[in-house]
Amino acid sequence: MSSKPSHTDSQLMPSNGRLPPLGATPTPSSSIGSELFRKVFSLYVVIALLTTTLHMWIEFKNTKNDVQHELKIISESIAPGIAKALWDFHDEQILSIVQGTLSHPSIIATRVQNEYGDDVYFRASDEADLYQIQNMQRTGIWGNRIYEYSLNLEYNNFGRTESTGRLTVYSGREVVWSRIQLGFTLILINSLFKSLVLWALFIFIARKTLTKPMNSLTSLIHRVRDEGLFASVSESIKARPGNELDLLEAAFIAMKEELKQQQKKLRIHNDQLEATVAKRTQSLREAYKTLEETRKSEASVLERKRRFMSDISHELRTPLAVLRLQVEVMESGIGDIPDHCSKLQRKVSQMERIIGDLSTLAQADCNELQFSFEKNCLHSLLVEIYQSYQALAVKSSIALNADFSAMQGLQINSDIERLRQVFNNLLNNAVKYTDSPGEILLGAKLSSGNAVITIDNSGPGVSDSALPRLFERMYREDGSRSRDTGGAGLGLSICKSLVEAHRGEISATHSKLGGLKVVVTLPVMNRIELGEGL
Repeated sequence: MSSKPSHTDSQLMPSNGRLPPLGATPTPSSSIGSELFRKVFSLYVVIALLTTTLHMWIEFKNTKNDVQHELKIISESIAPGIAKALWDFHDEQILSIVQGTLSHPSIIATRVQNEYGDDVYFRASDEADLYQIQNMQRTGIWGNRIYEYSLNLEYNNFGRTESTGRLTVYSGREVVWSRIQLGFTLILINSLFKSLVLWALFIFIARKTLTKPMNSLTSLIHRVRDEGLFASVSESIKARPGNELDLLEAAFIAMKEELKQQQKKLRIHNDQLEATVAKRTQSLREAYKTLEETRKSEASVLERKRRFMSDISHELRTPLAVLRLQVEVMESGIGDIPDHCSKLQRKVSQMERIIGDLSTLAQADCNELQFSFEKNCLHSLLVEIYQSYQALAVKSSIALNADFSAMQGLQINSDIERLRQVFNNLLNNAVKYTDSPGEILLGAKLSSGNAVITIDNSGPGVSDSALPRLFERMYREDGSRSRDTGGAGLGLSICKSLVEAHRGEISATHSKLGGLKVVVTLPVMNRIELGEGL
């Protein structure tokens, strides 16, 4: 776009460089009023000429029809007289009728022929008309300047109709023009008068309803351009000179394009804001979720800590009460001293066991348990545990059976003492909680590179709700029975921690023997770990 002022701008802007006040009439290169006037006036002139011409042609046609109708009436009125004069051969009467007919203003010539087609009389009011009619009769070419009407002449001779000849009367276009001259003048005057009135009304209404509002809009467009509200409006007005509507169209197109660009920028900015808000919202949700999980974890830890302390205090209170009672009995001198000392020793051992278990669990929670991992034979360990509980099982009337053949030659990376503690706890619990007579079955197999050791007992069983909680600390399905057997509810929890430290798993399900089945899964060492290569 050129930035030089155009001829249009020089016409739009006054000499002092300032815009006219709102409502003042600007001077565009072509006013919409004058342009509309020229176009409408041209169209009106064409329409007026066409309608006036049509009106005149209709007037001419009607007058021509009237003249032709008069020819018919006159011919029919004089036909009987001429027919009788021809029958009687009365030439003077025929001449008199013909001359009388020519005196009528509508008739320019009269022609009478006998029954043989010969002219009897052929008279015209003007020699030129007579010559023209004779010439057209001779050549057989009739023009539009002459009109005629003919009829056969007939005479009633005593009831008998006789043909006596033919009568033809003529008229011309000059007769029609002479009649419509006044009508044409009146039509032209009427058309001119209506045109002047209509144009006066048009100019008045156009000034009131079109010119002033368009001038106001033009002034407003220049104000928008001058104040820089839309940067593209000024260039559009410069690039497209014309009338007020052209300026208005250019301004609105420029504003539309600029608004479209602004809308596009706003949409991009809105998308960026939405993306930022969504990202931050997601971050807040994740932070809130993490905070909620932390809060629940802390609440769970606090609850477990409270329950743990409550259970431990309860478990320690019982042997302490027994110790206090035994000491009071010994002070009073009641009973046998060695018997009291034996009871004291058992309770002290029970307390040491509980405190040892607590220490083990505390170290496991803090990852401070000490392990000495090395290659060990799992088969030898299981056989050792099995043999150590044979006597206790026989004493308790429990059949203890085992099958460890699948474990022969398998090596595991383990702390043998910790695993011994695990299987001692599990087998000890199985013996304690199996009713006499009963059965305990120890099994082992290899599955997917893992050693799976199972301990089944014949019962009593464990409820479905208790199975998932057996490895929780201080949990006992039958608290009174556990206390009778000296359990504090920590053994299985310790077993779980030690097995997991060996990268293994421990779980409990219902046994086919009717009691509980504990499953321990431990990874065995592959050939690379054993140093044998692939």
